[in-house]
Amino acid sequence: MAILCLRNQLLCHCEVLCFTVPAVSVNYSDLSCYRVSGFSSGCVGDLSEDTEKPSVTQVLHKGTSNSEKAPLPSSKKVFKCEICQKAFSQRGNLTCHVRIHTGEHPFKCEVCGKSFSQSGTLTIHRRIHSGDKPYSCKICGKSFTGGGGLRRHRRTHSGEKPFKCEVCGKSFSDSSIIINHRRIHTGEKPFRCETCGKGFSQIATLVCHRRTHTGDNPFSCETCGKRFSQSGSLIAHMRTHRGIKPFTCQNCGKSFTESGSLQKHKRTQHQQTHT
Repeated sequence: MAILCLRNQLLCHCEVLCFTVPAVSVNYSDLSCYRVSGFSSGCVGDLSEDTEKPSVTQVLHKGTSNSEKAPLPSSKKVFKCEICQKAFSQRGNLTCHVRIHTGEHPFKCEVCGKSFSQSGTLTIHRRIHSGDKPYSCKICGKSFTGGGGLRRHRRTHSGEKPFKCEVCGKSFSDSSIIINHRRIHTGEKPFRCETCGKGFSQIATLVCHRRTHTGDNPFSCETCGKRFSQSGSLIAHMRTHRGIKPFTCQNCGKSFTESGSLQKHKRTQHQQTHT
């Protein structure tokens, strides 16, 4: 064992501390993470050029052979949602999550009036108005308003699907997709309509459902002005103007603008059920 003496100029203390340490090689920057018993300072500080660098993995308490490492922040998920039981390690994350259930959107866009449950989402939304897209794909050059969008986009190039369902083994490229997928197996419907009480497995489905009560149709056709409650309905409608029919019957070759129309055709004309 080697005897290590840390001088007073290193510890900003008047006495010299001597103690025994194991002779092993370490990263000296790790010293800042340890507490020396008997001193008010929590860090050892920078070593001077004329001081021999110690080979230690831990600083021992003065006068003892026991070591103590400063406790790290807890990563336990102790804050639990009372509605869906999802747990979080930080209270702030739980607060944001609860707004999914309550429908609270305290952060409002000054330009269009749209509201959001998180301030970060509002920041990203504002870039839609400003046209700012600071996150660019190095492969194809496509730009995004947020870093999350870029990360998800990169997986279209790599084919990566890191999120795997433990029940059926199906893999997904986005964590939010697998969360929704798991509810197929559990039957969980945590998002409930405040008006009629109907439950949904996805928040987006609840948002669309609410419009059946409010009569809101925010999606408007640029050609004829017809309005829709869902963006998917508008996309399907626009195909009628453009003559696009991407859904083709494999039996007779007839094409349709919507998948629902194709399924109805199969049932009535070919006596086939949806697969």
